[in-house]
Amino acid sequence: MNEFWKVLILLYLAVVLNFDLLGARLEPAPVPSISHEGMRYEVVHQPTGYARDQTGGYVTVRDIKTNKINKDLKIYDICYNLKLERDVQDVFIKRMVQTGNQLELENESGEKFILNLKNHHIKPLQPSKQPINQSRTGSGCIKITRLKVVANVQKGSVSFDGMLAGEIGVPIEVSPNKPLVIEVESPGFPPIKREVSPKPGVENVVRIKFERKKD
Repeated sequence: MNEFWKVLILLYLAVVLNFDLLGARLEPAPVPSISHEGMRYEVVHQPTGYARDQTGGYVTVRDIKTNKINKDLKIYDICYNLKLERDVQDVFIKRMVQTGNQLELENESGEKFILNLKNHHIKPLQPSKQPINQSRTGSGCIKITRLKVVANVQKGSVSFDGMLAGEIGVPIEVSPNKPLVIEVESPGFPPIKREVSPKPGVENVVRIKFERKKD
């Protein structure tokens, strides 16, 4: 094999590997937690609870003695474009430092925020030098919203517009402000249908009460 073909192959591999890396989201670096007046403030990149409507941008407040979560604080909103890969649009907190009774936080897009440790009020300190993922005001940009069906039974399926979407008690991602016909089924009960319009930024909980057929 002559030098020309060697160089051509190396260039091809470099291009392929580069595109592969561009399509992948690297794991964010951990941010050290900060303790203040019996509470520990943690930057947790991956969502763990139903209240989390996005990946990144949250600080968890945990009681040091009991190790129980006191609350989740959303520092900023992330707006996702459903036409793009979601994980590459995540914007994580990369720095958190304490100055007196406040925390200063900075995310990957250069935005800075102040978190008041006394009342947990959040104030933007420095706007982003570039749009977050160019998606906050972009076409097709919406907030990811979750809907959870709660019922008086433990097991059952949830369908949206005739298509199986999930299970009772498990949050399901939906598009906000878009009317949906949900159908909930559980063994031994007649199915129940509801029309809902999930709202962004709040917990969308649909409560269902199954009743057995009377003979």
